[in-house]
Amino acid sequence: MNDRPAAGRDEVMDGMDDRQLQGFLAGVAAGVVKDLLDCFSYGVLHFTSYRYLDFAAQILYGRKPSFWWDALFAQGIELFFCGLLGVLFVRAMPGATKRNALFKGWFFGVTVWLFLCSLGVIYDIPFFTKTKWQTSNSDFITSSAYGIILALTLSYLERRFPPRPER
Repeated sequence: MNDRPAAGRDEVMDGMDDRQLQGFLAGVAAGVVKDLLDCFSYGVLHFTSYRYLDFAAQILYGRKPSFWWDALFAQGIELFFCGLLGVLFVRAMPGATKRNALFKGWFFGVTVWLFLCSLGVIYDIPFFTKTKWQTSNSDFITSSAYGIILALTLSYLERRFPPRPER
């Protein structure tokens, strides 16, 4: 005799009220939008010379991806990093989605981009030191979009699945 009810929506969605999970999912969702904008700027507009997955590949392989599986793996790692940044956003700014969420998200996205670019310059990584102005402009726009989408998605998830108090 099983006293447990059949797995319903509540049981399936159990855990969605976890702030770290919400931050990770919001980070990945924002990363997907950012990467789509980045690919549009790279592949359609030919405005930028590097994609975010190229930066990830440079860190992973020391070069741009040579094959589609190199690019796919680098893209997956880059999206995982976007999720990690979402968790960092949740931890660094616990009330970020309450007031001025869009500004805080934008500020976070642009600050992380500037910080990572400065590390690339300090450690003399060619992808960061030999960047055209078009690539920098595109990265600023996509980083801004990342931060705004991160805040919007996190606000939605917090409204839909209110976080439980952490112990």
